[in-house]
Amino acid sequence: MKPLLCVFTLIALLSACNLQSGSLVGVEEDSGSASTPSDAPASDDPADSSSGTEGGTDTGTGGCVNVDTLSTDTSDTSPGATEPETEPDTATQTETGTDTEPQTDTDTGTDADTQTEPDTQTDTDVPPACPSDMVLIPAGATAQITAAFCMDRYEASRSDATATSFGSVETIAISAKNRLPWYANPMNAAAFAQFSAACTAADKRLCTAEEWFASCGGPDHTTYATGNSFDVEICNNVATFCDDYCADHSIPPASCNTNISNCGYYCGTGSSYNVCWEITPTGTFINCTNGFGTFDINGNLWEIVTSSSAASGYQIRGGAINCAAPATRLQCTFAATWTDLFAGFRCCRDL
Repeated sequence: MKPLLCVFTLIALLSACNLQSGSLVGVEEDSGSASTPSDAPASDDPADSSSGTEGGTDTGTGGCVNVDTLSTDTSDTSPGATEPETEPDTATQTETGTDTEPQTDTDTGTDADTQTEPDTQTDTDVPPACPSDMVLIPAGATAQITAAFCMDRYEASRSDATATSFGSVETIAISAKNRLPWYANPMNAAAFAQFSAACTAADKRLCTAEEWFASCGGPDHTTYATGNSFDVEICNNVATFCDDYCADHSIPPASCNTNISNCGYYCGTGSSYNVCWEITPTGTFINCTNGFGTFDINGNLWEIVTSSSAASGYQIRGGAINCAAPATRLQCTFAATWTDLFAGFRCCRDL
Protein backbone atom coordinates (compact mmCIF):
# COMPACT_ATOMS: atom_id res chain seq x y z
CA MET A 1 0.00 0.00 0.00
CA LYS A 2 2.81 2.44 0.75
CA PRO A 3 4.20 2.22 -2.79
CA LEU A 4 0.76 2.88 -4.22
CA LEU A 5 0.24 5.77 -1.82
CA CYS A 6 3.49 7.34 -2.89
CA VAL A 7 2.51 6.97 -6.56
CA PHE A 8 -0.88 8.61 -5.98
CA THR A 9 0.74 11.45 -4.04
CA LEU A 10 3.26 12.04 -6.80
CA ILE A 11 0.53 12.07 -9.44
CA ALA A 12 -1.48 14.60 -7.40
CA LEU A 13 1.45 16.90 -7.07
CA LEU A 14 2.24 16.74 -10.78
CA SER A 15 -1.34 17.54 -11.61
CA ALA A 16 -1.30 20.57 -9.35
CA CYS A 17 1.82 21.86 -10.98
CA ASN A 18 0.36 21.45 -14.45
CA LEU A 19 -2.75 23.39 -13.44
CA GLN A 20 -0.69 26.27 -12.00
CA SER A 21 1.58 26.37 -15.05
CA GLY A 22 -1.39 26.56 -17.35
CA SER A 23 -2.90 29.57 -15.53
CA LEU A 24 0.38 31.54 -15.65
CA VAL A 25 0.84 30.85 -19.34
CA GLY A 26 -2.66 32.12 -19.91
CA VAL A 27 -1.79 35.42 -18.25
CA GLU A 28 1.28 35.92 -20.50
CA GLU A 29 -0.72 35.19 -23.65
CA ASP A 30 -3.57 37.53 -22.68
CA SER A 31 -2.19 40.74 -24.19
CA GLY A 32 -5.46 42.56 -23.52
CA SER A 33 -4.97 42.73 -19.73
CA ALA A 34 -2.21 44.27 -17.62
CA SER A 35 -3.24 42.95 -14.26
CA THR A 36 -0.59 41.79 -11.86
CA PRO A 37 -0.69 38.47 -10.04
CA SER A 38 -2.90 38.60 -6.97
CA ASP A 39 -0.02 37.71 -4.70
CA ALA A 40 2.20 40.63 -5.96
CA PRO A 41 1.34 44.19 -4.94
CA ALA A 42 0.65 46.69 -7.75
CA SER A 43 3.00 49.67 -8.10
CA ASP A 44 2.85 53.05 -9.95
CA ASP A 45 6.62 53.52 -9.89
CA PRO A 46 8.09 53.07 -13.42
CA ALA A 47 11.19 51.65 -11.74
CA ASP A 48 9.16 48.60 -10.58
CA SER A 49 8.64 47.38 -14.18
CA SER A 50 11.83 45.31 -13.94
CA SER A 51 11.04 43.73 -10.57
CA GLY A 52 9.50 40.57 -12.19
CA THR A 53 12.92 39.22 -13.09
CA GLU A 54 14.83 40.47 -10.07
CA GLY A 55 12.62 38.98 -7.31
CA GLY A 56 12.94 35.27 -8.31
CA THR A 57 9.51 34.87 -9.97
CA ASP A 58 10.34 34.05 -13.60
CA THR A 59 6.89 34.04 -15.24
CA GLY A 60 8.32 32.47 -18.43
CA THR A 61 8.81 29.08 -16.70
CA GLY A 62 5.91 29.14 -14.30
CA GLY A 63 8.27 28.75 -11.31
CA CYS A 64 7.90 24.89 -11.26
CA VAL A 65 10.93 23.55 -13.13
CA ASN A 66 12.48 21.83 -10.09
CA VAL A 67 9.96 20.06 -7.87
CA ASP A 68 12.60 19.72 -5.17
CA THR A 69 12.52 23.47 -4.61
CA LEU A 70 8.76 23.88 -4.94
CA SER A 71 8.20 24.43 -1.22
CA THR A 72 10.65 27.44 -1.16
CA ASP A 73 9.77 28.98 -4.54
CA THR A 74 6.26 29.86 -3.36
CA SER A 75 7.74 32.41 -0.94
CA ASP A 76 9.29 34.36 -3.86
CA THR A 77 5.89 35.79 -4.86
CA SER A 78 5.11 37.21 -1.40
CA PRO A 79 5.03 41.01 -0.86
CA GLY A 80 8.34 40.73 0.99
CA ALA A 81 10.04 39.37 -2.10
CA THR A 82 9.48 42.64 -4.02
CA GLU A 83 10.82 44.88 -1.21
CA PRO A 84 14.33 45.17 -2.70
CA GLU A 85 12.84 46.46 -5.95
CA THR A 86 10.43 49.03 -4.50
CA GLU A 87 12.76 50.43 -1.86
CA PRO A 88 13.90 53.89 -3.08
CA ASP A 89 17.57 54.55 -3.70
CA THR A 90 17.88 57.14 -0.95
CA ALA A 91 21.60 57.47 -1.42
CA THR A 92 21.16 58.52 -5.01
CA GLN A 93 18.28 60.90 -4.23
CA THR A 94 20.14 62.50 -1.35
CA GLU A 95 23.22 63.03 -3.46
CA THR A 96 21.34 64.72 -6.27
CA GLY A 97 19.11 66.69 -3.92
CA THR A 98 21.80 68.23 -1.76
CA ASP A 99 24.35 68.88 -4.43
CA THR A 100 23.11 72.42 -5.17
CA GLU A 101 26.51 74.04 -5.45
CA PRO A 102 25.98 75.14 -9.07
CA GLN A 103 22.68 76.77 -8.04
CA THR A 104 23.92 78.57 -4.93
CA ASP A 105 27.05 79.94 -6.61
CA THR A 106 25.27 83.10 -7.76
CA ASP A 107 27.96 85.81 -7.68
CA THR A 108 25.73 88.62 -8.91
CA GLY A 109 26.61 91.66 -6.83
CA THR A 110 30.16 91.40 -5.59
CA ASP A 111 32.12 91.58 -8.83
CA ALA A 112 31.89 95.32 -9.50
CA ASP A 113 35.38 96.07 -10.69
CA THR A 114 34.25 97.73 -13.88
CA GLN A 115 31.57 99.74 -12.08
CA THR A 116 33.72 101.19 -9.31
CA GLU A 117 36.91 101.80 -11.27
CA PRO A 118 37.52 105.57 -11.25
CA ASP A 119 37.58 107.55 -14.46
CA THR A 120 41.19 108.56 -14.93
CA GLN A 121 40.70 110.17 -18.31
CA THR A 122 42.06 113.70 -18.40
CA ASP A 123 40.41 116.63 -20.14
CA THR A 124 42.89 117.70 -22.81
CA ASP A 125 41.04 121.01 -23.24
CA VAL A 126 42.16 122.24 -19.81
CA PRO A 127 45.62 123.87 -19.93
CA PRO A 128 48.16 122.64 -17.38
CA ALA A 129 48.43 124.65 -14.19
CA CYS A 130 51.24 127.09 -13.45
CA PRO A 131 53.11 127.10 -10.12
CA SER A 132 51.48 129.16 -7.36
CA ASP A 133 54.03 131.98 -7.76
CA MET A 134 53.14 132.36 -11.44
CA VAL A 135 50.06 133.12 -13.55
CA LEU A 136 48.85 131.58 -16.79
CA ILE A 137 48.94 133.70 -19.93
CA PRO A 138 46.84 131.85 -22.52
CA ALA A 139 47.62 131.25 -26.15
CA GLY A 140 46.09 133.98 -28.29
CA ALA A 141 46.48 136.70 -25.64
CA THR A 142 47.88 138.65 -28.59
CA ALA A 143 48.49 137.61 -32.17
CA GLN A 144 52.14 136.90 -31.30
CA ILE A 145 51.33 134.47 -28.48
CA THR A 146 50.71 131.09 -30.09
CA ALA A 147 51.24 128.94 -26.97
CA ALA A 148 50.25 129.41 -23.34
CA PHE A 149 52.99 130.16 -20.84
CA CYS A 150 53.51 131.03 -17.18
CA MET A 151 54.70 134.41 -15.88
CA ASP A 152 55.86 135.38 -12.40
CA ARG A 153 53.07 136.97 -10.41
CA TYR A 154 55.47 139.47 -8.83
CA GLU A 155 58.67 141.26 -9.79
CA ALA A 156 61.74 139.17 -8.97
CA SER A 157 63.43 139.56 -5.60
CA ARG A 158 66.55 138.06 -4.08
CA SER A 159 66.05 134.90 -2.02
CA ASP A 160 66.91 136.67 1.25
CA ALA A 161 64.95 139.87 0.56
CA THR A 162 62.29 141.10 2.99
CA ALA A 163 59.82 143.98 3.12
CA THR A 164 62.59 146.23 4.47
CA SER A 165 65.72 144.73 2.87
CA PHE A 166 66.70 144.17 -0.75
CA GLY A 167 68.82 141.18 0.30
CA SER A 168 72.23 140.23 -1.00
CA VAL A 169 72.00 136.61 -2.30
CA GLU A 170 72.02 136.82 -6.10
CA THR A 171 71.75 133.18 -7.17
CA ILE A 172 68.05 132.60 -7.75
CA ALA A 173 65.03 134.76 -8.54
CA ILE A 174 62.02 134.58 -6.21
CA SER A 175 58.45 135.59 -7.08
CA ALA A 176 56.75 136.44 -3.77
CA LYS A 177 54.64 139.13 -2.19
CA ASN A 178 55.91 141.78 0.26
CA ARG A 179 59.61 141.72 -0.70
CA LEU A 180 61.71 144.60 -1.96
CA PRO A 181 62.44 143.77 -5.61
CA TRP A 182 65.82 143.08 -7.19
CA TYR A 183 67.09 145.85 -9.49
CA ALA A 184 70.20 147.15 -11.24
CA ASN A 185 71.15 150.79 -11.82
CA PRO A 186 72.53 151.43 -14.33
CA MET A 187 71.38 148.63 -16.59
CA ASN A 188 74.16 146.84 -18.54
CA ALA A 189 75.18 143.53 -20.10
CA ALA A 190 76.44 142.13 -16.78
CA ALA A 191 73.10 142.77 -15.12
CA PHE A 192 71.31 141.20 -18.08
CA ALA A 193 73.41 138.03 -17.74
CA GLN A 194 72.82 137.95 -13.99
CA PHE A 195 69.05 138.30 -14.34
CA SER A 196 68.97 135.55 -16.95
CA ALA A 197 71.00 133.18 -14.73
CA ALA A 198 68.74 133.89 -11.73
CA CYS A 199 65.67 132.84 -13.75
CA THR A 200 67.41 129.70 -15.00
CA ALA A 201 68.25 128.74 -11.41
CA ALA A 202 64.52 128.88 -10.66
CA ASP A 203 63.80 126.56 -13.61
CA LYS A 204 62.43 129.54 -15.54
CA ARG A 205 63.71 132.07 -18.09
CA LEU A 206 63.48 135.78 -18.77
CA CYS A 207 60.23 136.82 -20.43
CA THR A 208 60.25 137.92 -24.05
CA ALA A 209 59.14 141.38 -25.16
CA GLU A 210 56.06 139.81 -26.81
CA GLU A 211 55.11 137.89 -23.66
CA TRP A 212 55.50 140.95 -21.47
CA PHE A 213 53.35 143.08 -23.79
CA ALA A 214 50.59 140.46 -23.87
CA SER A 215 50.54 140.30 -20.09
CA CYS A 216 50.58 144.09 -19.66
CA GLY A 217 47.55 144.68 -21.87
CA GLY A 218 45.63 141.89 -20.14
CA PRO A 219 42.60 140.07 -21.54
CA ASP A 220 41.12 143.37 -22.78
CA HIS A 221 44.30 144.66 -24.51
CA THR A 222 44.25 147.96 -22.62
CA THR A 223 46.75 150.87 -22.75
CA TYR A 224 47.92 150.23 -19.19
CA ALA A 225 47.75 147.10 -17.13
CA THR A 226 44.89 148.69 -15.19
CA GLY A 227 42.86 150.09 -18.06
CA ASN A 228 42.90 152.78 -20.73
CA SER A 229 43.11 155.80 -18.41
CA PHE A 230 46.11 156.78 -16.27
CA ASP A 231 45.50 157.03 -12.53
CA VAL A 232 48.43 158.29 -10.50
CA GLU A 233 47.38 156.36 -7.40
CA ILE A 234 46.92 152.83 -8.79
CA CYS A 235 50.52 151.88 -9.70
CA ASN A 236 53.69 153.20 -8.07
CA ASN A 237 55.14 156.10 -10.10
CA VAL A 238 56.93 159.41 -9.74
CA ALA A 239 53.79 161.33 -8.70
CA THR A 240 52.19 158.75 -6.39
CA PHE A 241 53.58 160.06 -3.07
CA CYS A 242 53.52 163.82 -3.73
CA ASP A 243 50.23 164.44 -1.91
CA ASP A 244 51.29 162.11 0.90
CA TYR A 245 54.47 164.13 1.40
CA CYS A 246 52.51 167.36 1.68
CA ALA A 247 50.07 165.81 4.18
CA ASP A 248 52.95 164.46 6.30
CA HIS A 249 54.64 167.91 6.33
CA SER A 250 51.50 169.98 6.89
CA ILE A 251 51.66 171.64 3.50
CA PRO A 252 48.23 172.91 2.44
CA PRO A 253 46.79 171.19 -0.62
CA ALA A 254 46.66 174.49 -2.48
CA SER A 255 50.42 174.88 -2.09
CA CYS A 256 51.33 171.23 -2.73
CA ASN A 257 53.07 170.36 -5.95
CA THR A 258 51.04 167.52 -7.51
CA ASN A 259 52.18 167.90 -11.10
CA ILE A 260 51.95 164.32 -12.29
CA SER A 261 54.77 164.83 -14.76
CA ASN A 262 57.55 165.11 -12.21
CA CYS A 263 56.34 166.20 -8.76
CA GLY A 264 58.24 163.34 -7.16
CA TYR A 265 61.47 165.28 -7.82
CA TYR A 266 60.13 168.48 -6.28
CA CYS A 267 58.02 167.27 -3.41
CA GLY A 268 56.30 169.90 -1.29
CA THR A 269 55.95 173.34 -2.76
CA GLY A 270 57.98 172.50 -5.85
CA SER A 271 60.44 175.32 -5.33
CA SER A 272 63.47 173.07 -4.81
CA TYR A 273 64.74 169.63 -5.70
CA ASN A 274 63.27 167.21 -3.15
CA VAL A 275 62.71 163.54 -3.96
CA CYS A 276 59.75 161.66 -2.44
CA TRP A 277 59.35 158.72 -4.77
CA GLU A 278 60.23 155.28 -3.35
CA ILE A 279 60.48 151.62 -4.32
CA THR A 280 57.82 149.59 -2.52
CA PRO A 281 57.63 145.86 -1.61
CA THR A 282 56.06 143.63 -4.25
CA GLY A 283 52.27 143.60 -4.31
CA THR A 284 51.89 146.73 -2.17
CA PHE A 285 49.65 148.33 -4.78
CA ILE A 286 46.91 145.73 -4.75
CA ASN A 287 44.98 147.31 -7.63
CA CYS A 288 48.00 147.46 -9.93
CA THR A 289 46.95 144.27 -11.70
CA ASN A 290 44.67 142.96 -14.43
CA GLY A 291 42.66 139.89 -15.38
CA PHE A 292 45.77 137.72 -15.77
CA GLY A 293 46.84 138.34 -12.17
CA THR A 294 50.31 139.89 -12.45
CA PHE A 295 51.22 142.77 -10.12
CA ASP A 296 53.36 145.87 -10.75
CA ILE A 297 53.75 145.27 -14.49
CA ASN A 298 53.48 149.06 -14.65
CA GLY A 299 55.52 151.18 -12.24
CA ASN A 300 57.75 150.43 -9.26
CA LEU A 301 60.66 149.09 -11.42
CA TRP A 302 61.37 148.95 -15.12
CA GLU A 303 61.45 145.35 -16.36
CA ILE A 304 64.07 143.73 -18.59
CA VAL A 305 62.71 141.47 -21.36
CA THR A 306 64.57 139.63 -24.10
CA SER A 307 64.34 140.97 -27.63
CA SER A 308 65.77 139.56 -30.84
CA SER A 309 65.43 142.96 -32.51
CA ALA A 310 67.53 144.87 -29.95
CA ALA A 311 71.32 145.02 -30.35
CA SER A 312 71.74 144.50 -26.61
CA GLY A 313 69.44 141.47 -26.59
CA TYR A 314 66.91 143.10 -24.28
CA GLN A 315 64.33 145.88 -23.97
CA ILE A 316 63.33 147.98 -20.94
CA ARG A 317 59.56 148.13 -20.39
CA GLY A 318 56.85 149.18 -17.94
CA GLY A 319 57.98 152.46 -16.36
CA ALA A 320 59.30 153.02 -12.85
CA ILE A 321 59.08 155.18 -9.76
CA ASN A 322 61.47 157.88 -11.01
CA CYS A 323 60.10 158.35 -14.50
CA ALA A 324 58.95 161.83 -15.42
CA ALA A 325 55.82 161.92 -17.58
CA PRO A 326 54.49 158.64 -16.13
CA ALA A 327 51.26 158.85 -18.13
CA THR A 328 53.39 158.16 -21.20
CA ARG A 329 56.16 155.98 -19.85
CA LEU A 330 53.90 153.48 -18.04
CA GLN A 331 52.04 152.61 -21.22
CA CYS A 332 52.41 148.99 -22.34
CA THR A 333 53.84 150.05 -25.69
CA PHE A 334 56.62 152.24 -24.29
CA ALA A 335 60.27 151.11 -24.18
CA ALA A 336 63.06 153.09 -22.55
CA THR A 337 66.11 153.94 -24.65
CA TRP A 338 68.44 154.95 -21.80
CA THR A 339 70.13 152.83 -19.16
CA ASP A 340 70.49 155.15 -16.16
CA LEU A 341 67.36 153.82 -14.46
CA PHE A 342 65.98 151.30 -11.94
CA ALA A 343 65.76 148.08 -13.93
CA GLY A 344 64.18 144.98 -12.47
CA PHE A 345 62.79 141.80 -14.09
CA ARG A 346 60.43 138.86 -13.76
CA CYS A 347 60.65 135.31 -15.09
CA CYS A 348 58.53 133.18 -17.41
CA ARG A 349 58.21 129.45 -18.06
CA ASP A 350 57.05 127.37 -21.00
CA LEU A 351 54.24 124.84 -20.55
